Amino acid sequence: MWTIEDHFKVIIGGNTYIDVTNLIVYKGKTLFTLKRHDDNGELGIYFEIYDAKGKHVASVKRNQIYQTASGKELYLLEGSMDELTLREKATAQAVCQVRRKNATPAELEVSVRLHTPDGFLFNATPDSTNLSGGIRISGSVISKCATGIRIA
Repeated sequence: MWTIEDHFKVIIGGNTYIDVTNLIVYKGKTLFTLKRHDDNGELGIYFEIYDAKGKHVASVKRNQIYQTASGKELYLLEGSMDELTLREKATAQAVCQVRRKNATPAELEVSVRLHTPDGFLFNATPDSTNLSGGIRISGSVISKCATGIRIA
């Protein structure tokens, strides 16, 4: 069974989050959820990926990427147990990458370019994270707070 976790170290979009209850909140909704497996202690991340038109293309659950039917037409999934990448077939550009403990200094490292259902582009590259108004944050350590980043 997977349960909500509050003790962890993850890297999302070039920023490190340590024991942060809500990693990134957009218009009052948490974009990412972390859960830990009760038996083996593995940390898993959960979130949804939408395209620019608001179409749901994939879900990330327990560090695995699950494509929708339309997602399989436009995106290619590649990788191994320690690192998965979802790429646009047309451009080969990475849309989402999940790296597990063996491939990163944290428990998880995630980069993702996703749109929210209302069209906001949340772009968390391996080096930085975009915020509203063109502001970017990188190399920060956000620790032991209720919300890491809040985007209104």
